[in-house]
Amino acid sequence: MRRKIFDIMNFIRNNPNEFPEWHNSDTAKLFSPPVFVNKKENKGYWF
Repeated sequence: MRRKIFDIMNFIRNNPNEFPEWHNSDTAKLFSPPVFVNKKENKGYWF
């Protein structure tokens, strides 16, 4: 059962033209969080 849900979710995520309402939802944004880029001018920079 868990595998079926995973497959369905991946199908929805990989077909934005078929499921535009999901791809424009707040839930979809949770699957694409912003990516932090480490730059020297950032206050929390580490190397």
